[in-house]
Amino acid sequence: MVENLIKNQYPGATAGPAGPPGPPGPAITGDPNAILYCDGAGNPITDADLTAIPIDQYGRPQIRDIRVDSGNGAVWRQGAWKADGDAENITGDGIVIYAPEDAIYGYFARIKGNRLAIRRICATMDDYAFRVDGTELYLRADDNTQTFKVDRASGATWINGACIRAGDVDPVSLITGNIGDLWINKSAGLGSPVLYVKESGNATPFGWAAK
Repeated sequence: MVENLIKNQYPGATAGPAGPPGPPGPAITGDPNAILYCDGAGNPITDADLTAIPIDQYGRPQIRDIRVDSGNGAVWRQGAWKADGDAENITGDGIVIYAPEDAIYGYFARIKGNRLAIRRICATMDDYAFRVDGTELYLRADDNTQTFKVDRASGATWINGACIRAGDVDPVSLITGNIGDLWINKSAGLGSPVLYVKESGNATPFGWAAK
């Protein structure tokens, strides 16, 4: 562009050789292994307490953040929440952590703001082996059957399909259950039965036996 400008202004003239490159800018130095980031003014800085640690004794790279303030530890944060002082609410969709995969099975863990789960992938299963959210916690075996479950609201617990519950009433004719279920009567007086077992009748309130 400069050469064309010279030719237009001074026909027959040519541009001279380019000058040498200018000196390099100031080098950014910091703490060994520190992760470079910018301060509030946009200036690049480092911190010895925020580092990419060399490989550990197990061959794993690590990132360490021990920039503490009055004893508060580091937080890896996604999203934003107005009630926490942020300008607006923004959803964070969590993280996924994979385990090594081979020809037989695979695993990954999923962490979200309202869910923690481990998913198992194998020939007989492609579902969550463990999951807890705002309503329940459950476990599944490799054949995908649910082996354990807890309802958060009531505390009712299922073990291989049998339910364990508690309340302040005698369950006979009042509490619907299936064979094998257990009921704990918290209001039983001295000498009254506390534990009941459902011995007959599925999906009925009858068949409870005091123990």
